[in-house]
Amino acid sequence: SGLMGLYVLSRAGSRMFWNTGAAAVTPAPSMSRSAATGIAVLIGASVLWLVFAGPAAQYMTETARQLARPSDYIDAVMRAAPVPAPQRAH
Repeated sequence: SGLMGLYVLSRAGSRMFWNTGAAAVTPAPSMSRSAATGIAVLIGASVLWLVFAGPAAQYMTETARQLARPSDYIDAVMRAAPVPAPQRAH
């Protein structure tokens, strides 16, 4: 998102710098309802991510710990009783 923001701001700045004069100024297009809804959802998701960053980080940390120790998973699978194969009728 930082790289995209840099790109957008650079593009807007270069347009403002290179397009001079009254003829170069164009009115901003109106935004559709679906575009405004999408932007509102993304802003809302960003706020929720900010509010729940602690529990999300804790969940991701525990997931990373489990992925770093595959032996725990292997031991759990190998200790489980095998599932018998289904019987086919002849």
